[in-house]
Amino acid sequence: MHWYQSYGMGWMGYGLMGIVMIMLFFGSVAGLIVLSRRIRGEVPTVSVEAVLAERLAKGEIGEDEYARLRRLVRER
Repeated sequence: MHWYQSYGMGWMGYGLMGIVMIMLFFGSVAGLIVLSRRIRGEVPTVSVEAVLAERLAKGEIGEDEYARLRRLVRER
């Protein structure tokens, strides 16, 4: 004989459990995709000089600023 009356987890407990399971599943899949891309070396990288050249082409910086920043990058 039980000294308490149990109703189980109820709808909220089962609902939360389902949501957490879905989040874990998709998180695991996303993690595996990122890991496989890093292992294969498919991580996109952009050099600082390429960013500077793009900013110059867009007109965000002038030629003097571009030359100054490029010198700074090459010194490091």
